[in-house]
Amino acid sequence: MTDAHLHDLDIRCRHAVEEMLAGEYLSVFKGRGIEFEDVRPYEPGDEVRSIDWNVTARAGKPFVKRFIEERDLTVYLLIDISASSRFGDKLAAATELAGLLAHAAIRNHDRAGLILFAEEVESHLPPAKGLNQVSRILDLIQNHPPAGRGTELREPLDLLMHVTRRRSVVFLISDFQCLGYDDALENAAVSHDLIAVRLQDPRESGLPEEGGLCRVRDNESGRFTWLDAGDARSRRAFAARAAEQDANVRERLQACGAEVFDVRCGEDYVADLRAFFQARLQHRR
Repeated sequence: MTDAHLHDLDIRCRHAVEEMLAGEYLSVFKGRGIEFEDVRPYEPGDEVRSIDWNVTARAGKPFVKRFIEERDLTVYLLIDISASSRFGDKLAAATELAGLLAHAAIRNHDRAGLILFAEEVESHLPPAKGLNQVSRILDLIQNHPPAGRGTELREPLDLLMHVTRRRSVVFLISDFQCLGYDDALENAAVSHDLIAVRLQDPRESGLPEEGGLCRVRDNESGRFTWLDAGDARSRRAFAARAAEQDANVRERLQACGAEVFDVRCGEDYVADLRAFFQARLQHRR
C-alpha cells in the first residue's frame, strides 16, 4: 500500500469514527468511576445519567461528568501478519480495523499500542496518544516485512502481559490457524478486556462450483493439495471441514475467556464494528 493510499485510509477511518463510532466506543469501554474529574461535551452514546445539568444549563448545550476511571485507557492491537493472515483481503481488513480502533481510542484521549507477530513478535509500538500514533500504526502494519510464515500466539500474549500491568482493552486480530495458545490466552483474558477478532475470507470456507480441479496451497506450510471443486461431494466435504474448524476455534476462544468478534473480508467494517459495539453494550446493560 502506497503512502497516498495509507493517508486516504487514515482519513476515512478518522471520519468514520467521528461520524459513527465515537459514541459507541465511549459507552462500551469507558465505565463510570468514583472520583469526579471534570466535564466534557456530550457525545452520542453517552448515558443520560452522566449529564451535568448545572453545567449544561450554563453552557446552553449538554455536558457530561468525567470520572477518574475514564482517563488513560490503553487499547492494544495485537495483529497476526503470518502467511495465512495475509491471504486474500485479511491484511487489508486488519489494517482498516486497526485504523478504526486506533482513531476511536485517540479521539477519546486514550492511548493505542501495537504488537505485530507471526512465528514470534516482529514489532512492538508502545502505546501513545495523538493522531501521529494512528499513522505509525497503519504504516507498520502495511510496510513491515514479515520474517515468519507460521502463527504463534503465545509470545505476543506473553509480551502484552509483560509490558502492561494495568488492565487494558486488547484486540487480538488473527485467523487463529494455530494451536497451543490456551494458557496464554486465559491469562490475558483474566488481566485484560480481551476481544478475539477472527479474520475470515469466504474463499477459505467453500469451493467455487466452476473451479474444476484446484491446486490448493497452505500459506504457512507451503504444502499443496489437489481438490475437485467440480464435484459436489468434494465441495460439501470442504465446507463441512471448514465449518467444523470454525466452530472449534470459536469454542476454544470463548472457553479461554475471550469475547469473539468475527470479521468477513470485503464487508463494511465500520458497520460490523458498530454492530459489535452495540451488541456488547446491550449485553452489559
